[in-house]
Amino acid sequence: MMERELGLHHITAMEASPAELVGIAAEAGCQHVCVFTHVPPGKPGKPPAFPLITRESLPEVRAALDRTGVA
Repeated sequence: MMERELGLHHITAMEASPAELVGIAAEAGCQHVCVFTHVPPGKPGKPPAFPLITRESLPEVRAALDRTGVA
């Protein structure tokens, strides 16, 4: 039987920062994570309801990915 890899999408834990989501994914046994990188179209000027990955947060996210092995 073929083993499937699991991924965790940011919409399942919208209050978590991208780096926190990586940790949650690792704890849940997921091999992948999908984070929000921009506000969806049609919502200009409205603040996002979730933390975005930014240039400033990228080093923290990369460190979390390296530490956990999540992709």
